[in-house]
Amino acid sequence: MFTGIVEEPGTVVTKTGGASSGGSRIAIRAQSDFVSKIGIGDSVAIDGVCLTAVKKASEQFEVDCAPVTLERTTIGKLNTGNHVNLELAMLAGGRFGGHFVTGHVDCVGSIASKVSRGSSVLVVVDCGAEFASELVSKGSVTVNGISLTVAELSSTDFTVAVIPHTQDMTNLTKCDLGQAVNLESDMLGKYVRRYMEKNEHAEVASFHEQLKTNGFA
Repeated sequence: MFTGIVEEPGTVVTKTGGASSGGSRIAIRAQSDFVSKIGIGDSVAIDGVCLTAVKKASEQFEVDCAPVTLERTTIGKLNTGNHVNLELAMLAGGRFGGHFVTGHVDCVGSIASKVSRGSSVLVVVDCGAEFASELVSKGSVTVNGISLTVAELSSTDFTVAVIPHTQDMTNLTKCDLGQAVNLESDMLGKYVRRYMEKNEHAEVASFHEQLKTNGFA
């Protein structure tokens, strides 16, 4: 479990293998104080994808990626020199700064536009109708492992405002137009949607109306 608060920028050092060869091993370089906190077998979010550390050195760690991960996330598109967002799994007694992030990517979206607005950058992400239906205005969304607030929402895309600190600490505003990004919706919203789909009783319909009235559905 993660919170979407990126702790460290990393750089891809090497990538071997691929989906057709049964998987990849990727080596990531990061600051030594970050790598020192990683234990072999620990979970690390890389651009929002939960992966397991299998080897490490003073300023580098390695993860193995299954073919399904390479096919369904942007991890398969990573190349040597690419920058990635890194976060360690949250501690039970740690500060909860973002929202519940599992590191299980729902889908891959793309950067539709980037516009500067004061010190922030408004980023529009094309996500498709199914993913957009799980979002609410002012709710939480994870983009490349970053916990962000939905500023605007349409039937097929959403907008987030990226503040200067997030611009400096993550790769989001450095993405090119059309570039793919990993997306994960808020876990709580998924449970509400699943509940509504599986229950059609009168009391549930009333509950649905309450959610709509308050902007949650």
